Parts: sequence; structure tokens; C-alpha cells
Amino acid sequence: MQDNPSLFNRPPRLRPRWCAETVELPAPPNPPQPRSGTMWLQALLPVIAALIFSAGALIGYGSWLAALPALVLGVLSSGITLLNERDTTRHNARDHAEQQTLFADRLAAARARLRRLHEEERAARRYLAPDPAELLRIAGADGRPRAPEPRLWERRLSDDDALELRLGSGTLPATSRAVIPPGAPADRRIDQLLAEYATLHQVPICLPLRQLGSLGIAGPRPAVAGLAYALLAQAATLHAPAELRIALIAQTNTAPDWQWIARLPHCQTPGEPQAGRIFVAIEPAAIDRLLTFLLDELSRRREAATAHPVPVVIIVDSAALVTTYTALGQLLRDGGAYGLIVVVLTDDWANVPEYCAAVVEVDQRMGRWTRAGEAWPATPFQPDLLDRASIEQLTNRLATIRLTEIGAGQHLPRHTRLLELLELPVGDGIPPRWLQPPTLAWHEAPIGALGEGKPFSLNLNEQCHGPHGIIAGATGAGKSVLLQTIIVALAATHGPDRLNVLLIDFKGGAALAPFAHLPHTTGLVTDLDDRLATRAIAAISSELRRRKTKLRTVTEQYGIHLENIADYRALARQHPLEPLPNLLIVLDEFDEMARSCPDFVSALVRVVKQGRSLGVHLLIATQQPARVVSDEIRSQLSYFIALRLGSSEDSREMLQRPDAAFLPPQLPGRAYVRSGGEVRLMQVARLASQPDGQSDLEAITQRLCAAGHAHLTALNWQPPPIWQPPLPAHLTLHTPASGLQAVAGLLDIPQQSRQIPLVIDLSAGHLAIFGGPASGKSVTLARIILDLAGRCGPDALWCYLIDGDGRLLSALADLPHVGAVVQPFDREALLTLLRQLDNHLRERRMRVSAGQPPGPPVLLVIDRLAVVRDELRDAYGESDLAELVRLARNGRDLGLRLIVSAERPSDLPYRLAAQFEQRLALRMPDLNDYADAFGQRPPSQLPPAIAGRGYWQHSDEGLLEVQIALPAGSVEAGDNRELALAIRAQATVLAHAMPPTAGGPPPLALLPERLAKSALPPASHYAAGLKLPSGWAAEPPGPAALRLSPETPHALVIGPRRSGKSTALLTLAHSALTASPPAHLIIIDGPRRSLNQLRAIAPTMRYIADEAGLAALTAELSALRREAANRHLLIIDDYHLCRERWRDHFTQSYSATPNLFSQLVELAQTGNEPLHLIIAAGISYADDPLLRALDGARNGIVLWPGRYDTGTRLLGLNLPLPDQRHSEQPPGRALLVNGDDEPVMIQVAGE
Repeated sequence: MQDNPSLFNRPPRLRPRWCAETVELPAPPNPPQPRSGTMWLQALLPVIAALIFSAGALIGYGSWLAALPALVLGVLSSGITLLNERDTTRHNARDHAEQQTLFADRLAAARARLRRLHEEERAARRYLAPDPAELLRIAGADGRPRAPEPRLWERRLSDDDALELRLGSGTLPATSRAVIPPGAPADRRIDQLLAEYATLHQVPICLPLRQLGSLGIAGPRPAVAGLAYALLAQAATLHAPAELRIALIAQTNTAPDWQWIARLPHCQTPGEPQAGRIFVAIEPAAIDRLLTFLLDELSRRREAATAHPVPVVIIVDSAALVTTYTALGQLLRDGGAYGLIVVVLTDDWANVPEYCAAVVEVDQRMGRWTRAGEAWPATPFQPDLLDRASIEQLTNRLATIRLTEIGAGQHLPRHTRLLELLELPVGDGIPPRWLQPPTLAWHEAPIGALGEGKPFSLNLNEQCHGPHGIIAGATGAGKSVLLQTIIVALAATHGPDRLNVLLIDFKGGAALAPFAHLPHTTGLVTDLDDRLATRAIAAISSELRRRKTKLRTVTEQYGIHLENIADYRALARQHPLEPLPNLLIVLDEFDEMARSCPDFVSALVRVVKQGRSLGVHLLIATQQPARVVSDEIRSQLSYFIALRLGSSEDSREMLQRPDAAFLPPQLPGRAYVRSGGEVRLMQVARLASQPDGQSDLEAITQRLCAAGHAHLTALNWQPPPIWQPPLPAHLTLHTPASGLQAVAGLLDIPQQSRQIPLVIDLSAGHLAIFGGPASGKSVTLARIILDLAGRCGPDALWCYLIDGDGRLLSALADLPHVGAVVQPFDREALLTLLRQLDNHLRERRMRVSAGQPPGPPVLLVIDRLAVVRDELRDAYGESDLAELVRLARNGRDLGLRLIVSAERPSDLPYRLAAQFEQRLALRMPDLNDYADAFGQRPPSQLPPAIAGRGYWQHSDEGLLEVQIALPAGSVEAGDNRELALAIRAQATVLAHAMPPTAGGPPPLALLPERLAKSALPPASHYAAGLKLPSGWAAEPPGPAALRLSPETPHALVIGPRRSGKSTALLTLAHSALTASPPAHLIIIDGPRRSLNQLRAIAPTMRYIADEAGLAALTAELSALRREAANRHLLIIDDYHLCRERWRDHFTQSYSATPNLFSQLVELAQTGNEPLHLIIAAGISYADDPLLRALDGARNGIVLWPGRYDTGTRLLGLNLPLPDQRHSEQPPGRALLVNGDDEPVMIQVAGE
């Protein structure tokens, strides 16, 4: 493109018109009517009558003379009739001939009229839709050196034929038509004329591209490319660059066909950075950038709702690109309504994308087009195909032409390059103005040009333009370039020790991104929402506090009162003070920010108002200032820069007059500046592209970065960051800690512009973690445990885990620090764990009382407390989790710490919640839940898509956001299953890395579900009785024995059906035989013969299973009670069945001779005899004195103690016990009751 293009003045458009007339054709004359056949009869009747009369006369008078008069009269009458008929026929023929002549004349006139109308219409159509040769002539690109014709760029956006492009020439229905009068007779000449002038031949066939919004062109590559060239030639020749943009998206294999297009002025958007490269995209990265820009443009146009947006014609040279880039599909579907028109080129109409509104199929000779949903037309057209040489010739010519400026200010330059205005040194040297302190607070920063090329500089000193300003401009007016120009100019004239910038871009666009690494930049805020807005305000407020503290500290140090930053800098010239730069806060897309985050805007204005004396300045950029600039904001603004605006109201808001609304759209960067009462017109300096392809923006920022780092190194000072990037969604940390300090995540402190590791010190108290589903509670628990386990050996940390989630904590089971992982539904394990920890605390208290250390810290970690609460509610019939409350309260000084997770604070009863000194709240559905956790609501809700994001109560700054770190190796985990595998792998690595050591956590003492009798020790004699091992106890773990002593000589084995009563009797019988000397057994077996196997045992004295045996025993029982040489054990199984079957022996007898039942009742009520009684019975014995007597002794075994109805009392126990209610228990699970001792849960041996 030439540096000095030729200027072209576009005159008003003159358009030919044609009349769409209706020409009425003459009616053809009716042909002469043929004479009727009765005429001859009329002529002959007189002759016939005369002959008849003559014949009568001749016969009557006998003479022919008498008939002669009649004959003469008849002949004369017929002759006269024939003469009259001949005259009539000749007259009619003459009249018909005259009518035919008149009709022919009128038809010729109508034909001439139609011919003229058709010629006018054809000429007008050809004029309005010129062919390729005419386009070259209009642009002055036809090979003859001359200026372009006035028709160049004649179409305006408001024209009805804007972007109505010619496809070729063909036949169209004529707008002028001929009609025939109603009832006119048919005539071949009229039919020929109607057919001849019904259509126009060799006229342009055009399609309304702007109306359609999208188009697909299919066919052989040469024809498709030629037609695309012809369409682009029309668009570029008939529409000015300021009113039409052309973009290209192509693949590398077709890139040579489009090398010329980058020179087309329509592919370059003046006022936008790097425009020539943005609108031609071949490489994938360039395509991504272009599509991002176009999607942003689509969003802006949707919101702006402009009547005639500048159209963008997007050429997509392959249907495959639409499949590859989904953004193209969105543009095809939605872009046409907002002026973003996609034209897809492909080799077959079957490959045309679905959302194309019309399809053109073309080859070298013929083409046809139709709208989507309609049939192909019957008549094709002959396509206009432009060769590559011609389109390149046209492009080169258009590249040298520029429109002259309309209206006032033509003395202003059309373009000014910022690099030429800045006084930057050659190479990487430090800009000279950085080393020259300004007279006041600011240097002048050149940002544009006034008349005759005189530079215009922005001066932010209070005495000049002032500290706070606003820039405004409609889409395409150059707002982004102006914003970049101001930042570059200020950075080039002020070092990072003099100026810092905080950049805030609401939508996260590309305008401010190039400055992210500038040494002046202390933060880049993008994609702002309510939560980040609050964070940004906190960060800015923190910077104000820092500056106030700085002034106060220096005042106290030197004893000189400093009121503002100017006083500080004056003192710094005399004393070695560190720099205190001005802070410029830049806000782009302020109108959207004001609509979406009004509280942020109000808070920002208040902060800036307070910071004026502290060197804090504000620059906001918007598209619609009339909608968003409030009185509060306006009162703080001191300078206004208005580019072209979309309405007079916006212009009046900026300038107090409507001029900015009428700035020409073809001059982006033209702007008015208002400061005080003065309004001036300027041209914004642009950041152009350099010959090596690098833009001025890239070159300047690179040089400023290098100079800034060197400058700050020389000063040995770095500007403190104001804005830290938001917390990442995923992170891992490897920060060292000590003791019970767990590094859980990263804590965001915007009030101090810091992000520090969140270190949870469990020595400070218990920890509660709240969070809704999928918020990261389980991962947080795993992270804490792994972090502590990585630093503490199993002799220095004990962990017991209750995994309510059932997955992640279970993955930690391999850690040697973990004594047990319990599932809440395993109630026995859960309750055993709680009892074991309670016993362990009692032991620790005794050690502390004895002056010994309590032992290593113990962590009781519970995931999903609500699950545990429900399980304990079933067990204890209460919901206050008294067991956990007791552990938390008693364990605080004994080294036990609770870490629990719950979905909401209400899952913790008040008594338990009061025990937690530390709380972490991850994402919860209701903000009120945070108030329950911390006593205050957070400023905003946490993002729903980020697991591990939460709030932590900071001692100084209140509620702060935190991101929990993932366990090492789990960052790439896609779901909970993969996460559990990663956690298990890390636990395994830690376990293997731990050296063998003693003193690990005691395992959970759980009862086995089955126990062999061989595992029991032998029985022993005990205080004139027997001690019969019967099973295995849980607490303390070891064998459990039923004692038969003088105080409790007898026992009762009670339980529901299939609970293991007979097995318990067999175990007791076998234990009795292991005593030394062994006891003698007397077995009364019930009808089921469950004890039949004892018959084969030698020491068995008697096995009874019938009435004879019972009678014999009745007779000998008294003697056995008196025998002191041997100890006897009388065992009765299935007592209730025995009583039913042998009623005479097992019911009360009132005879003189006592029966067996009476003797057994007497035996049960006495003691200190060598005969012991053990009976297995059901639980219903209220009417049985024998069982009542045994029950009152409180000695025996109660099987399945959790299966009883509430209120049941057996062996002195109120059943079910609270920790056994509704629990599922295996056969043989029982309570062993030995008199007044505490009942013990055992598993009865049985194998």
C-alpha cells in the first residue's frame, strides 16, 4: 500500500430508474360475420311466387300473357335482393380491412413502447450491476492511466442494493408487462408479442447477499474461484472500505489463490491494531484469532442493535473449515442478522454447510442459484468469472485510493504514527524522559495530531487535563487503538518508578492483553464478575491503605507532615525514599461493567475519590457513555475524548454538543477532546505494522519491557503487585510445614495483594469442613492427611478414618499412620472405634496424671458427618452425636483432633459445632450456609465449576477465598475413580518410603464374625466354680469366659431363633471338658437334638433325650447336688421345646414328691453346690419361675443383643443397648454378663 495514496471524492450517488409500466394492447378486430343461407331463399321466393301465379293464370286464362306481369315482378324482386346483399358484403369487407390496419398500427406502437421499456430496464440493470470489465473501468484499473470514475464506492449502507452482487447474466421476468382487454378475441400476433416481452434476456442475475446473510458456492475450483473473485471485485469497487469489511479464512493449500487479498483496503480496518493480519487468516493460530474477534464483534452488535452495522463478508475457502471450527457454524447461523456474512466455497453443493441461506452452483459455462428450501430454477445464467490477474490489478488500484475527508477539519492528517511522536532511543536504551523528573507530577504524553500535524499530548496534571478521564467510541471508531495509544504513550514517557497501571477489561478482550508483561503493569483483571469485582475493589482499597501507611510512616520518620504524593516526592528529592509511583486504573468496556456490576462501579468511584491525593487516577473506556456515566462519575472526570459515537445523546454526554455523532465512519481515530471549556479535534496516533511484519505495539512494548527491567534493577526496587491472578482451578503445593500444621491450599488475600499457602494448624483445635456435593470435601481431607503423613512417621501421628463417601479416604488405608478406615454402615466397627478412642483417652488421662506424655497426636477424620449422624441416631436414638462431643471435648488437651466434613453447618448439632475452633467452607448452595459456618455472609457465591474453592476465616482480613491443593499426582485425574487411584498411589509411595518403626496406631479391635473353639484357652476352676472360655471379647481384646461361682453358680443363654444358642452351649460344654479335672456333663437335649454330638465324649456322664432319662435324673438329682468329688454341669437346650414336649417334668408340681422342674427351681435359687445349671431359652419367660430365678442372678450370655424390642430387660440389662439398636449382627455375637461386671460384647466360638 502506498504511503501517499491518491484522494478520491465520492459524489452523491445518481441511480438510473426504469418504469414498471403496464402496457395495454389493442383488441384485435372481429372478423366479418358470414351471411346466413336463408338469403338465397329470400331472393328466390318472389320468383317462385311469380311462377306459381303464372301457372295459375295460364291454366285459368289459357294465355301466358296473363302471367307475364307476375313473372316480371318476381324476377325484379329477386334481382333487387341479390344486389342489396352484394353491396352489404362489400361494405363489411372494407370496414374489416380498415379495422385491421388500425389494430396493426396500435400493436406496433405497443411493441415499440415495450421495446423501449425493456431497453431502459436492461440498461439500468446493467448499469447498477456492472460486469467485471466495467468494474475495472470504474476503478481506473483497465490498463489506462486515469483517475477512477465517480461511480467508485457509490453504494452506501442505507441503499437498498447494498451488497446486491451480480452472479452473471441470464433471463429475468420484465417488470413492464403487456395486458389485453378483457374479452378480446385471440390473435397469434398478440401471443407472439406477449411471449417476446415477458422476459429480459442477457441482464444481470443478482443475489441480495446482505439479505441472505450467508451463501454457499459450489462447483469446479476454477469456476468457484472465478465467481468468488467477481463477487469480491463488485463488493470492493461499489462499497467504500469504511462501509464494508472483507475477511478471508483459507487453508494453506489454497493460500496462493489469495495472496492479493491482504492488499485490499477492505481487508484492513483502520483504527484497529494489526488489522491487515487479523482479517486474512491462513494458519490455525491466525484463524483462531480472527474467529475470536468475529465472535466478540457478534456479541457487541447484538447488544448495540445498530440499524445499519458495517457488513463483514467472510470468505471461507473450504467447507471442511466449517466442520473444524465450530465458531464458523455459529457465524453461519447467527451472524447474518448482524451483518457478519459468511460465504463458503466448496467443490460440490452436497458439501455446502447446513446453515447457508442460499446455494450457487456454477461451472465454466452455466450457473444457477436458489434460496435454501426452494427448488433449483428452470433457467440458468451465464456466470461472471474473473481471472486472478484482473482481480490483482483491481486490488492494486484500489489500494492506492483513499476517500477525502468530509466536512470540517480537513487540515488534520488522516493518519499519524505513534512511533514517530515518541522520543524513544535507538536500541534497548532507557527512554530519556524516565530519567528526567517532570516539573509537576506528569510528563506530557503525545497521543495524536492536531491541524497541520502538530502533536497533541495528554497531560494528567491537575492544572491541565486532570487526573481522571473517559474515552468513548462506537464499534470501529478506534477506541481500542486510542486506549492502547494512551497506555503506550504514558509508559514511554514515565518509568515504572513513576507510573504503575492496573488494567481492568470486563470482557477479557485483546485490547489490554499486550500490556500484561509491561513493567508498569501491576495487574491485569479480565473476565470480571461479581466475585472478581469485589476482589478487585479489595485490592485497590489495599493499595490505598498501603499508600496512606507509607505517608504516615515517612511523616513519623522525618517529622514532616505529608498530605499527598506531591509532598512525598518533594521529600524524596532530599532523602533516600523508595519510589511511590502514580497509579492509573484503566477500565475497558465500562458500559457493560456498569450494567453487570453496578456495585463495583460505585465502590470504585468512592475509592478513586479517596485516592486522588495519593496519586490514583482513573481512565474509563465505553461505547455508550449516555447510559452509564452517572452524576457521581461525571463529577470526578476532568477530560473527555470522544471518537465517533452512535447517537447525539452520547456525544452530548461527552462534549455537551452532538458533533461526535457526525464524525465520518471512514476516518477511524478522528476524535474530539474536551477539557475544561475547550473542545479540540484531533487524529489519534496509530500503532502501525513494520516492514518485518512486527507491529509497532509489539516493538514498543518489547523495548519498554527491556528498559523497564534494567531501570528497576538499577534502582534495586520492584513495584508491589496490586492484583494477583485469581486462584487457579487446580494446583499442587509442596510447601514445608512443621508439627500438626497441614498445608491445605492457597489462600488469596486481595487486601494485601498476596497469595500464601493455607496452613491449618491442628494443634490450635478441631477442624470442620463444609461443602455441597462435588465441592471437594473428600479431597481436602485426603490432602490434609497426606501432607501430615509426608512429614510425620507413624509413631508421631495416628489417624482413624470414617469414610462416609466410601471412596477417597479408603484409598489411604495403606498408610502406616492409619489405624483403621471405617465405613459408617458398618455400625459395629463405627461404634467400636468410638469406644476404643474413648478408652484410649482414659488411658492418656491416666498417663498425664502420672506425669507422662499423652502420646502421639490422634486424628479422627470423618467424611460426610450426616451419614455418621444417621447411623448413630439409629443406634442411640439421639441426634446430638454425644459420643463425638465427648471425644472432642475430652480429647482437646490429650492430643486427639477431630476433622469432620459435612454438606452444611446444620448437619452439626450445636453441642458438637461449638467444639470446632477452625472452619473451612467450600462451595455451598446457599449464602446463608456460610453465615451459619462463620457468623457472616461472604460477599459473593463461589464459582460452581471449581471443586476445592472455599472460604477460610482469616484472623485479620475476615473471610478469604482459598483453593485446596490436590494431592500430588492427582492433577490430571478426570473423575473420582481416577482421583482415588492417584491418592492410593501416593499413599503407597509414602508407606514404602517410611522406615519400619514401632509405636504405630493400634488397630481397631473388631470382633471376628467366626471363631474356632480351638482359639480358646482351657477352662479353669474358679472360686469353687468354673471359668468357661466362651468366645472372644472386643474390649479389652482377648478370650472371654463365663464364670460359674458361688455368687453366680448358674447361667442363662438367651437369644432369638438362629442366633446361636445351641452353639454357645456346645462351646461351654467343650470348655468345661478342658478343665482340670474336667467337669461332668449332664445333657438334656431338646427335640432338635442340637447337642447330640456330645454323646461321644467320654467324660459325659449322661445324655438325656427322652422321658425315661428325665425320670432317672429326677431320682438322682438330689444325690448329685450333695456329691462333692466331682463338679457337674447340667446343660438344657431348647428349654421351651422341652417344656412343651415333657410337660410333666418341666411344669410346677404340687405333689409330695418333687418333680424335675421343682428341683431345678430350688437349685437355681441356691449356690455353692457342685452342680451348675446352664439353660438355653428364648426371650419369653415371664411365667416361668426357673427362668426368672436364673435371670435374676445376672449371669449368662445374651445373643444378638440388638434384636430386642425397646423395653426388654434380660439378665438385669435394658435391651437393646443404645449402641446395638437395629444393628445387623452375625450368629454368635453376644453380650457376656458376669454378675455385676460390665457386660462385654463377644463373639461366641463355634467351629
